[in-house]
Amino acid sequence: MTITTVADVRSYLHLEAPDRFDAALADFLAGRTPKSTTERAPAALPSPFGTTSVYIGASEAKIQYYRPAVRERKIWGALVPYDRLWRTGANDTPMITFSHDVTVEGQPLQAGTYSLFTIPGEQEWTIIFNRIPWQFGTFVYDPTFDALRVTVRPHAAEAREYFEIAVEPAGTAEAVVTLRWERLAVPFRVAQAK
Repeated sequence: MTITTVADVRSYLHLEAPDRFDAALADFLAGRTPKSTTERAPAALPSPFGTTSVYIGASEAKIQYYRPAVRERKIWGALVPYDRLWRTGANDTPMITFSHDVTVEGQPLQAGTYSLFTIPGEQEWTIIFNRIPWQFGTFVYDPTFDALRVTVRPHAAEAREYFEIAVEPAGTAEAVVTLRWERLAVPFRVAQAK
């Protein structure tokens, strides 16, 4: 078990609702993904909440994430530096859940819920599936909890003001998940495990 000390725990522990903390701790210790206790009004945030889901064969893939805007800023290599860990959006890291085992870019990934981190590069991106859910930013990221890392290539795309994660079927048992923002798209393939 890894213990992390955080200077201000008010957003992590609900002192006014210890039963929710106890339930989340019990889930974590039992190997289950704790249920989210996020009580924000997602639409009221500067980076609105987004969600998408699709079936990939028998597996339902569900993605929850926050959508920052470009707002006339330089994104790649500036706001989002190259070759450094990125939370992949704003606020909490995106959560991606697979109801059944899948493969990502041909590599096996067990059913479960993962935080989706990335390491953007000019020529290649690393996509990271981390076992610790609902991490805020990259402050407590621990690579020992990575379930899978894959490398993919970005490509130029039509401009997008708001960050988006799209999932498009590519047959009955495969889909392409694409991260899109500014003038860049970063696709990776997910398929039903055999």
